[in-house]
Amino acid sequence: MFKRLPITTIVSLQAGDEAAFNNMYDHYRDLLYVIIFSITKQVETSQDLLQDTFIKVFTEVKTLKNPLKFHSWIIQIAKNLALNAIKKPGEQLLDETTWNYMGQNDDPSDFISLWHKNLSRIENLIIAYHLVYGLTFQEISHLIESPLTNTHRLYKQALATLKVSYANEGADNHERLQEKD
Repeated sequence: MFKRLPITTIVSLQAGDEAAFNNMYDHYRDLLYVIIFSITKQVETSQDLLQDTFIKVFTEVKTLKNPLKFHSWIIQIAKNLALNAIKKPGEQLLDETTWNYMGQNDDPSDFISLWHKNLSRIENLIIAYHLVYGLTFQEISHLIESPLTNTHRLYKQALATLKVSYANEGADNHERLQEKD
């Protein structure tokens, strides 16, 4: 389960403490990358937006009135930056080069690459929030601004889709191995 930063770290971060910023960066880097990548589906764009997220957090953390809301606040920043990036005219969300790159490198996105082939953007977010970072469905519902029942339905639908996808992927890999023999 994803553990939130202690309030003392957030207060130190708001006071400009560099060690608190480094701690926060290490703590949230992977979570934010998964969220951003689930929206953009592009490795380079996601890496750039991840850095933009931390720059925005660094410059605006002092304006956060309630440190208890830091977790939702930082996730919302990442989500908004990613959504704004894909709204730009001419932005290509997914191309063959991106998928080839992801499949051939030890990139953090490798473990979610199959999700993106088969799930909607919202299903990707729900799966990542719940399975990777251990958020409750209540927390996820709040973050994606969707009723709890809808969040549960989308989660179950995504799992069913993934089961079929993994079964098909396994059968395809088995056939390719037999063709080589």
